[in-house]
Formats: sequence, C-alpha cells, structure tokens
Amino acid sequence: MNQDGHEHELYLSSFQTKCTRYLYNQPDRPEDKLHQVKTFFGNGVNPAIWEKFVERFNNIQIKEIFGATEGNCNLIWALGFLPYFFAKVDDATGEIVRDKNGFAIHVKVGEAGELLGQISSNPMRQFDGYTDKEATKKKIATNIRSKDDQWFRTGDLLELDEYGYWYFKDRSGDTFRWKGKQESNPSVDTSLKSLRIRSEFGAK
Repeated sequence: MNQDGHEHELYLSSFQTKCTRYLYNQPDRPEDKLHQVKTFFGNGVNPAIWEKFVERFNNIQIKEIFGATEGNCNLIWALGFLPYFFAKVDDATGEIVRDKNGFAIHVKVGEAGELLGQISSNPMRQFDGYTDKEATKKKIATNIRSKDDQWFRTGDLLELDEYGYWYFKDRSGDTFRWKGKQESNPSVDTSLKSLRIRSEFGAK
C-alpha cells in the first residue's frame, strides 16, 4: 500500500481482512506515513491490530462493510441498508431466543446477535433459496417481529457497542471465517481425513 499509494496518489483503497494483517506484519519503514490514502474500506479488521494499524499508517479511517452473496441485507460503516434485525441466539443450540409472545429478542449493547434480513417480494429483499430445500428452510426464520413474517438468517454474529456501531464477532453453525472467506467445518474434516490423520480441533 505504501509504495503504490504514494506513487499513484491514492486517496481511497479497499481491502480484505488478511491484507491489513499482512501489511501490519511488515517491518516498520519511514514510508509508512508517506501516502495520501485517507480511507480504507473492506470486510473487517482484527480488533487486536485496529488502533495500531491506524496509528502506524498515518491515521487512516477504516470503514467496514458486510454482505453475503445470497443474502438480502448489507451493512456499510454504521449504516444498514434494507430492514435488518439482530436477534439474540442461544449459545448452545444456535436457536433464536424469543420473548413470552414468541417473537425474537433484539440484543442489547455489549451483546452479540445474529444478523437477520427481512424477506419480501421486493427484489432487493428476496431470498430465492438453494437447490437443497432443507438448506433453504434452515436459512429462513419466522415470527421475528410480527406474526408470520420471514427473515433470512445470515449465520453471522455481530456485537453492538454504546455508540451504535456493529462489529463482527463470530460465525454460528458449521462455518467460520478464514482469510476473508467462509469455510466449512465438514470440508476441513474431509480434507484432514484424506490425509489419513486423526485430529480434534476448534476454530476461533
């Protein structure tokens, strides 16, 4: 980023999560602050290096975005596009926690909740599903805010802070994020079995 940003006089740049880590892990150089990039936007920065990265690279503003290929809701910076809801989920079962009336409970400040996008006939809010009907059924939650409404379950857990900003925390279910991509636990297990090794592991 430093050489290219300085040479091409860049003011705005996009990134994937792994890019910020790779840049940060490079040896410090005087050129780290000799660029004109003001804003860095992409799909997430590790909290462990966020502030250090900003300070090292001349107080770049980091803007996070969130989206899914088949999903119907997106988040850009602190803004949400299209109706969305952050539902409290049971840590053990992954099921949506509901109130006495059977509707979903929205998370409070400091809590992580699953991002849901409301489904409707509007082309921007549709969820066409998958070729696997059972897989499609699992991605649709009902009775979230009102009787018989339908919402797309992203499977992503985000946390709300006191300023109204949301931060990616974790994946629910049998997938996890790795180097900016979604990875499947079963696919990793299959790969390990093909190597004829036995191992128990967890993803953090």
